[in-house]
Amino acid sequence: MAPGLCRQLVLELAQGHYLPQAESVLLMGNPGLGKSHIAIGLGLAACRQDKRVRFYNVTHLSNEWQETQANHQLPAFVERALRHQPIILDEFGYVPFSSSGALHERPSLPLATNLPFSQ
Repeated sequence: MAPGLCRQLVLELAQGHYLPQAESVLLMGNPGLGKSHIAIGLGLAACRQDKRVRFYNVTHLSNEWQETQANHQLPAFVERALRHQPIILDEFGYVPFSSSGALHERPSLPLATNLPFSQ
C-alpha cells in the first residue's frame, strides 16, 4: 500500500457507504503510488455489492463524449452512464472539461489524479 495511505480508510471505503449518498472519493498523489489500483479495487468492491460500475480513463471519456455529442447522441450517452454507481474516472486533470460535460452530484465519482490539490 502507498506510504501515508490509511489502510483503515481504504477498507472503510470498500464497504461502499459513500455510494448511496453519491459522495465522491478523490485519490491524489504522484505517479506510481497506486491511485488507479485503489480506484479499481473500490470498483471491484462495489461490484461485489451488486453495483453497476463503470471505469473511464478521462481521455477516452472526453473523446467518447465529443463523439456522441457530434452524433447528437449525448442524452442517451449520459443516461447510460448514470446507470452506473460508481463511475470511476482515472487520470483526471489531463483533459479539461466544459461545464456541459459535468456529471457531478449524480453518481459517486472516485477520481485518481496526479495533479496537486491546488490545480
